[in-house]
Amino acid sequence: MEMAMTYDSIEEQEMPIARRVARMVNRTKAGRSIEIKGAEFGRAVESSVSQLDESHDHFVLKIRQKKRAVVLGLEEYEELMRLRVVASELSVKYQELKLRTDGDKFDQMYAAMQTIESKQAVDSIFDMDEDELDLAGSYVPGETESK
Repeated sequence: MEMAMTYDSIEEQEMPIARRVARMVNRTKAGRSIEIKGAEFGRAVESSVSQLDESHDHFVLKIRQKKRAVVLGLEEYEELMRLRVVASELSVKYQELKLRTDGDKFDQMYAAMQTIESKQAVDSIFDMDEDELDLAGSYVPGETESK
């Protein structure tokens, strides 16, 4: 289910994503976690839901001795869904930033390879005569290499 992002103000809409996430997390009120048996919750569903409306608690439903579900108040659920949308935006922005950063690094490396000194070094390798290229005669294996 996609949830449309709503903003409290124009300023919040234009606010950098990381600050919006921090503000949303600060607004989220973590209440108590109340473990309750599923059947018990079901028998008193109306009063249990009223308790959620009055507090920021949430119920952890246990069915057959295992935690199976969480019941939140509507306000907390909607805030979590908004936070999820903003976190998704943040992930996209991070990927865009990473691509730009990697692109910048590549551009810097490519520019360094295009300098006159770099071109001269490459040219000097290809201009070597046979005696200079005879690495087999001067090569000595290191301690970690087999002879």
